[in-house]
Amino acid sequence: MTPFEIMGDLGKHLYTKEEVESQLDIYLLIQYLKCSPVTISLAEYLNHSYQLDIYQMYLLVYYAIPKGVKIRWIKTDKIGKDEDILLIQEHYVCGREVAIDIVSMIDDSSLKAIRRLYQNGVQKGSK
Repeated sequence: MTPFEIMGDLGKHLYTKEEVESQLDIYLLIQYLKCSPVTISLAEYLNHSYQLDIYQMYLLVYYAIPKGVKIRWIKTDKIGKDEDILLIQEHYVCGREVAIDIVSMIDDSSLKAIRRLYQNGVQKGSK
């Protein structure tokens, strides 16, 4: 049995304390719960519940999730290619979040022009 089997069976199968304590990690459980719109508020609550051990958290989640509800990943829109984001980060000397915002706002012709600058060596070595 793996931690992913335990988390996949939330609301379906109740595991023993020994199984949960030997396989499941608090951080992993909270991260798994953050990935679904159904359980994101539960993950936030567990993140601040320092007095609970892993089995108590597991039981809380097991009984809090309605039967038959499948935890599905939150789907996000693909913002841009990682190479485009890295290019914008380097060109504008900014962080990843700012670069993602810029990539979503910039048109393809401007992005191609910036890419050409780096391919032609204009920006190489200027720093």
